[in-house]
Amino acid sequence: MAKRLIVIYHDDFKEHSPGLVSHPERPERLDIALRSLTDIMSYVPSRRIVVKKAPRGGIDVFKRVHANAYVEQVKAILKSHRFDWLDKDTYVSKGTIKAISRLSGASRKAVMLALRGVNSFILGRPPSHHVGRSGRAMKAPSMGFCLLNTTALIASILAVHGRVTVVDSTHTMVMELKRYSTQILTSYTLIYTSTLQSPILVRVTPKMWVKVRELELRLT
Repeated sequence: MAKRLIVIYHDDFKEHSPGLVSHPERPERLDIALRSLTDIMSYVPSRRIVVKKAPRGGIDVFKRVHANAYVEQVKAILKSHRFDWLDKDTYVSKGTIKAISRLSGASRKAVMLALRGVNSFILGRPPSHHVGRSGRAMKAPSMGFCLLNTTALIASILAVHGRVTVVDSTHTMVMELKRYSTQILTSYTLIYTSTLQSPILVRVTPKMWVKVRELELRLT
């Protein structure tokens, strides 16, 4: 029998908003996802998918995967409660601090559920997986809408308890984990899988390329 899925969500995720500025990373993305979720729940057996509110959490927990100075810089910016650009793609707004607090709490809840063998999915914002240890990762031109790396945070905690698999629909997570392999994770083992187009990868369909690589991550 299929396991139950817990969807972790809170309306505070919508507080991270570009306002009147035209930007693809906006609250409406969650509205679309929530409508789709309601659709799915209408034909899935009762209680198979359950939505739980994301609790609040502290920002300092991200120091596990980010440089202390970077987290303190982000905290100072968030506490200003104003709209500002961190780079050409990434913004903060008056309500971003609320969204980040819920994202931290959602991460903690997802870890606790995983350790109990319960599947969960965080339906949250802002996105996180592009950002590196101290901001831009791998000399990227921007942080790609991301402020703090929830994906790396969850993976680093769960990896203490065993092997972790991270699946990403772009090449970005592979790049981030390569960076974290020497700067964040200590003696953890992760398997990461990415799908993208590249001539150096194994072709499996006309439009999709899949790369799977296992790496023992050790702090050097």
